[in-house]
Amino acid sequence: ERGREREREEEHMVDFQGQKFVETFALVAISSASFVGFALGYALQDYRCMRDIIFASILASCVVTLPNWPFLSRHPIEWREIDDEHPSRQQSAEEEEEEEE
Repeated sequence: ERGREREREEEHMVDFQGQKFVETFALVAISSASFVGFALGYALQDYRCMRDIIFASILASCVVTLPNWPFLSRHPIEWREIDDEHPSRQQSAEEEEEEEE
C-alpha cells in the first residue's frame, strides 16, 4: 500500500525544469504586470486600476504555478536505488531482524 502511495506522489512531483518554468513565469508575469499597472495607473491617475492589474497578475500567476499540473512534470527524476551498504538500508535490515525475534 505504501509503495502505491509513493508512486502516486512521484507521478505528480514537479521536476526541476518545471520548477524553473514556474519561477521564471512568476517573475516575468508579476514584474511586467507591475510595470504596466504602474504606468497605466500613473497615466490615468488611478490607484485602483494599478492595484487591480497587479493583483490580477498575482492571482493568474498562482493559478498557473501552484497546482501540480501535468506539464510541470514532463521530465521525471530517475532516482537511484539505495545500495545495500547505505546506512538506511542497514538500519531497516536490523529492524526486520528484531521484528522476527
